[in-house]
Amino acid sequence: MQHILVASDFSNNAYNALFYTSKLFRHKPCTFFLLNAYDVHTPLISKSIANEEKKDFLEQLRDESLEGLTQTLHRINLDDPNPKHRYQLITAHGDVTEEIVKAARQHKADLVVMGNKGATGNISVFLGSKSTKTISALQTCPVFAVPEEAEFEIPNEIALATDYKRPLKPEMIKPLRDMAQLCHAAVRILHIHEEEKLDKEQEANLKFLLDQLKPLDHSTYWLPSFASKTDAIQAFLDGLGIGMLVMIDYKLGFMEKLLREPVITKMMFNISIPFLVIPESD
Repeated sequence: MQHILVASDFSNNAYNALFYTSKLFRHKPCTFFLLNAYDVHTPLISKSIANEEKKDFLEQLRDESLEGLTQTLHRINLDDPNPKHRYQLITAHGDVTEEIVKAARQHKADLVVMGNKGATGNISVFLGSKSTKTISALQTCPVFAVPEEAEFEIPNEIALATDYKRPLKPEMIKPLRDMAQLCHAAVRILHIHEEEKLDKEQEANLKFLLDQLKPLDHSTYWLPSFASKTDAIQAFLDGLGIGMLVMIDYKLGFMEKLLREPVITKMMFNISIPFLVIPESD
């Protein structure tokens, strides 16, 4: 049984992420935990929900949160009815990132799903501030970011972008293996060529990765170093018709640089495919 935590702010963006993931796991027994977090800064949707004039503000926010989750549940059951899927509603008072991390641990989530604002601006804009905070804070399971305009299509090609500079562990490869098996997809390993050849540590990491991906269909690609790594990744995604991008969130590693280096964050990263971020194992 898969445990999938889906964060929702009741936007079309968030619902599209839920719908996409429900379709993706359509053949798998799953429990979806639908989470909405609110705090004192959350605006009321409708004051008509409060029947009592003296009703507490936070209580009214809680009622609206539960009402929104209930409507989301009805909508997904109409749009994508699936007897293999169960749903639990979680309404929480607190910071959204903190509540996602807390719920993921409490419910032993295998995956956290978030919607994104689409493929405009740099990678940080693509992910959105909430998603980048969640990726940084959540180290117990992968984060699956679905852009707003992504229409559901099973990815036949999944790209893993890596520099081979950091050691890998089986539990770090497992989410990639699981996703590739779920989609019956080939794994395309992307390395941006910044050196004449791999050093011994990189060669060992590459060999380990290739061993871990057997017997899945997989292959490696070396790309020249563009002025921007994001440009190189974009060219690769477009050229091979990649349907999903995967990265491992090493602290001070390849993805960290993409998200935080001033030169990189100014570059455009116009991807409109789902993005799976796997945390570094302890």
